[in-house]
Amino acid sequence: MWQWYNSCAARVPRGKQPLRINLDETSVRLFQGGGKGTIACKKRRDRPSEEPHEQASRAKRRTCLTHVAFICEKPEIQPLLPQVIVGNHATFLVRDLAALQAAAPPNVHLVRQKSAWNNQQLMCRIINMLGLALRGYLAEWQPILLLDCSRVHLHAMVFNRCLANNIWPIVVPAKLTWLLQPCDTHAFQRFKVYLRNAYQAARAVAASQELNVAEFLACIYSAIRFVLQGTVWDTAFDADGFGHGQQRLSNLIQRN
Repeated sequence: MWQWYNSCAARVPRGKQPLRINLDETSVRLFQGGGKGTIACKKRRDRPSEEPHEQASRAKRRTCLTHVAFICEKPEIQPLLPQVIVGNHATFLVRDLAALQAAAPPNVHLVRQKSAWNNQQLMCRIINMLGLALRGYLAEWQPILLLDCSRVHLHAMVFNRCLANNIWPIVVPAKLTWLLQPCDTHAFQRFKVYLRNAYQAARAVAASQELNVAEFLACIYSAIRFVLQGTVWDTAFDADGFGHGQQRLSNLIQRN
């Protein structure tokens, strides 16, 4: 993988520079409660089942969105990269979708479909979104996109969309994304910690006990703004071996 990246970087046309980008999906639960300290009470050792707990329906606890996230090394380009949030028909209702999308930041795209998970057709659309966002930068930068080995990433249609948008894909080996993929090694944990805190802050001032979809999406937008767009990710790509001939590998990777 690193040899392929080095080869790609060496073949970038004269006058251009490689632009390192990572795409990955993460599941986001609509109910972000349940953490220690949410409810303060004296522990009842005789009847632990009767201790107070946060009220949320079983459906609410199980409902998830998928966030298809992009990060790149350039802070001036990061706010332009698409962030795609996928919900199923029960979460994103037809009557609400237009208003929800209108309230979203310009680079955030809401997708309503039967399943809340990514698929090959949606992946092709997402690559087109990325190509459109980068169109004004292709004279200076050559996008190199890191993908994991999910089946929806490796379909021929997806690679054809990359080719059509002048994006060079590189596949991170299976079972090594936890070690080598910037979204997994540096971004998602920080993103979810911020999201959980934003959720609890919003819930504390909400009119009802639970946040509705629009209120929860506002928490996601805040996490995107302050974590994904508020962080410079070049050191993450360097630490994972994408750049400088692997001379800046993290100690974790060297130990493993």
